[in-house]
Amino acid sequence: MSAPPSTIRCQGAQRGVPRSGLWSEAEIASSGTGSERAEVASVAERKPPASTWHRKAYEEKSPGFSTGLPSVSRCRQGGFTLLELIVVLVLAGLVAALVAPSFSGTLESARLRSGAAEVRSVLTLARTLAASGSKVRAVSFDVEKGEFAVLGEARRYLLPEGVRIESARVGGAVVEEETFRVRFFPDGSAEEAEIVVSSASGGGIRVTVEPLTGIAEAMS
Repeated sequence: MSAPPSTIRCQGAQRGVPRSGLWSEAEIASSGTGSERAEVASVAERKPPASTWHRKAYEEKSPGFSTGLPSVSRCRQGGFTLLELIVVLVLAGLVAALVAPSFSGTLESARLRSGAAEVRSVLTLARTLAASGSKVRAVSFDVEKGEFAVLGEARRYLLPEGVRIESARVGGAVVEEETFRVRFFPDGSAEEAEIVVSSASGGGIRVTVEPLTGIAEAMS
């Protein structure tokens, strides 16, 4: 009569067979009598290795574990509803409507400052050329085109888009023509001048030339 399974396990454990259920063919062949070997073999078949048993139990609790991917049936499908998209679009439109005028004004102001700075720079260049070349130099302005340049020099300058010459005064007289000049002399002096550069929004910067020193300055 064969011993109970518990007795067989204990006997097997005493013979060096691990309790984890990892029975090898050699260990089964060397375990006791023929009836004991048969019982041990049947227990080994019924009890899978511990690692396999734990994995199977985890797979039953966590579908998708065997593939390494989360179960589609247990994952919430992400996305936005039509109402959420409409709300986002409305908010984006409101933000754009609030920011656009401020951004446009900032860009226009930057263009105005850039144009006035360039006018001042060209006037300063003419003063330098007059003093270094010991001859009269002049800056010519075209009000309609927004162009200006030092006479005798190849390079011509253009005011930025949206910026124009609003008014000008040279030698104490208001300029009425579309073109005018500001002259600089070898001794560093120049014709007194005031050129108002403005933008489409109404902002303006005055560029003045001091007659005694010929120094050009830009003032808001």
